Amino acid sequence: MNLKIDKKSKLWFYIPVIIVIFVASALLIKSFPVEISVTEMLFGQISIVLIYLLSFNRVWLLRMNLFHRFVLFGFTLFVLYTLIDRTLYSVTYESTKFSDVSRVYIPALVLIMIISWFVFILIKSLVFMQQSKTTLRNFRILLFLIIARVIAVLADGSDFVNNVDLQNNFFNTSPINIALGMFEPESFFIFLIVSLIIMNSFRVKWIHYLNKRDKILSLFAFFIFTVLSARIVYNSQSVFNMSNITGVFLHSAALFSLIYSLMSFTGILFLLPSAGILDKRIREVKSFQQLSSTVSSIFEPDALCEKAVELAAQISGSNVVWIELKQGDDFRITASKGLNADRINLLSKECRKIHDRLQHNKSLIINDCRRERLTKDFVKKWFKECSLIAVKLVYKDKYIGHVFGLKYIRYGYTDEIRALFEAFAYQISMALENADLVKLTIEQQIYREELRVAHEAQMRLLPGSKPDNKTADIDGFCMTANEIGGDLYDFICVNDDRIDILVGDVSGKGASSAFYMAELKGVLLALSRYVDSPTEIMVQANNFVRQSLEKNMFATMVYCIFIPSKKVLHFARAGHPPVMLIRNGKVEPVDSSGLGLGMADEDDFSKFLSVNKIKLRKNDAVVIYTDGITEARDRHGNEFGEERLVELLAKCSDFNTEQIIETIKKEISDFSKGTHRHDDATAVVMKIL
Repeated sequence: MNLKIDKKSKLWFYIPVIIVIFVASALLIKSFPVEISVTEMLFGQISIVLIYLLSFNRVWLLRMNLFHRFVLFGFTLFVLYTLIDRTLYSVTYESTKFSDVSRVYIPALVLIMIISWFVFILIKSLVFMQQSKTTLRNFRILLFLIIARVIAVLADGSDFVNNVDLQNNFFNTSPINIALGMFEPESFFIFLIVSLIIMNSFRVKWIHYLNKRDKILSLFAFFIFTVLSARIVYNSQSVFNMSNITGVFLHSAALFSLIYSLMSFTGILFLLPSAGILDKRIREVKSFQQLSSTVSSIFEPDALCEKAVELAAQISGSNVVWIELKQGDDFRITASKGLNADRINLLSKECRKIHDRLQHNKSLIINDCRRERLTKDFVKKWFKECSLIAVKLVYKDKYIGHVFGLKYIRYGYTDEIRALFEAFAYQISMALENADLVKLTIEQQIYREELRVAHEAQMRLLPGSKPDNKTADIDGFCMTANEIGGDLYDFICVNDDRIDILVGDVSGKGASSAFYMAELKGVLLALSRYVDSPTEIMVQANNFVRQSLEKNMFATMVYCIFIPSKKVLHFARAGHPPVMLIRNGKVEPVDSSGLGLGMADEDDFSKFLSVNKIKLRKNDAVVIYTDGITEARDRHGNEFGEERLVELLAKCSDFNTEQIIETIKKEISDFSKGTHRHDDATAVVMKIL
């Protein structure tokens, strides 16, 4: 259900609410005992509506970055200051009342209210960054107090504000003086509003996301904002002399701007000394992002290591970085930066003593290589002073190599850099392992594609259509356990009065089983043209299996010869499940003796092989299946079983061939749902018409 409200619906929601606010505020103001001019009442209504609109988010403003908001905030304050200072300050508060003000100032007063409202919006966008549960509550309380101040000014008349001289005694508006004992109604409202403004002004979490350069620029910007806001507060008395309501609205916005700018300036000032840490963290994050991008795009180990040493040098500030990967019992330098190949090889050999130390430690820092026993020999030859870090490359307890970093100063590495290097080394280890996995995945994909092609080839071995016969309707299906399997069925129309039906199952699964079955099908297809006895066909097939298949391979099969004119089915069974006869609502397993193909030589195979004959009637059905049906398992490991199959087929007595097949497939699929089939499932159904 989509609960999203479009812009048109929002507009139809705002308009009635604003009308209600106008009417309610008009009735409220008219009920006051003092006389209020129409224009002043209108200003009061506008201020209440603007405050109401402040409770809604401005999505377009939230999408702006901080720099653009600061520019807009400064420009808004400058316009507001200029408008008050240049346009309204010429009207002196000692001799001028609202009724004497020329009508040209009314648009200016409305413009001041709108700009003051926009100042609120800009500050709100900063306050609500990373908001907590109490942020919205505190901001709404502030809005409620401003509305209460507006209503109180209207209720008390035009002299309500004038008892507080905002211009000549600016200190009177400060929260310190108010808290010390100024309890006039207006001063009390200012005290409450200032208290809520201070609570909201602590919401300066955006400072933490500025880098050093941005903090310096923001420091100067908020210094200017503070000065402008203080001047607006100081000059707001001129607005009070023409409209108390506009003055209240302007004064509240200017106080919010002053205190929030002052809090932001102070916060930035205190965080400025540690501003460089954020820049460093950003560089580290970018390096890790680049490494992650490299991991996803480069799958050749040497190229991966070349990119890794560049990022490692960048993240740690190292002058020299190299990576050694394990190759048998030795190590090979895969990538390096900072020195040529010859010097890196010599340096690597000198650092072999460190390998033993890394066997028992995840990482090692030597901050004064001239004093360390492991490194002092080669340092005296090449460097005046240096520090070194070495981290072991390990992934899933597999030791695959090292990464080294070297600086040309002492004490160049800290525990913080050690942690970064270890995290970086883990990323490199994971990337190298992923490269191996990608290679393996590609090989597996190629293998799956080969299986898919083999599966398509196997499916082409199955009959493309069922025999066209008026005596019986014959059809079948095959569901493989893997992409390809060892089950097979086929119909061979030898002549108009003979249809050979075969169902077989080669031991095992997969490509080899399918290929052996394909070979066996070719042999049977050739034999059917010249041999008219199921037993003789079976004997010849047994000889082929023993000669051509591997010694541990065998096959089971039922080979049938159906004579449509006589409705007689002759069949021989070689180690295969029995043939199921469905007659008059009952199911009878029809068996015959026989060993599996390839399990005995010709004499023994012939001795145990027998042929059976079924005289079929109208509406009889014959089902020949493989053991993949009866041995299908559910999620508890229980087999489908022959008994369950007999019960199922009994229900299919009146079904046609297609219905019987679909019923068997559905029952097997439902029974083994949630499990992986471990064997192919194949069946042929013949229904006498």
